[in-house]
Amino acid sequence: MKSIPLESASFKYHFQVGDIFQDRLISAISGKYSLDIVKFNDFLHNRHGYKEKEHGSMMDFIEMKFGIEALNFIKGLLCIN
Repeated sequence: MKSIPLESASFKYHFQVGDIFQDRLISAISGKYSLDIVKFNDFLHNRHGYKEKEHGSMMDFIEMKFGIEALNFIKGLLCIN
């Protein structure tokens, strides 16, 4: 899977992943960036109108709204292959 810099993601996918969604505790423990999935889920609900009953899973919504490349980027942050 191709790695996309966080700065590129904010411009390309219309959401900024950086500090806003970082789980600082897990990032500090692991030494790697860790996405706070709860904060990101809330953001998708509030900013982009994501609704589980209407759109299905968060991953389905990300693919529908932002495309497969954005989905792969988020999966990479979550270590989902």
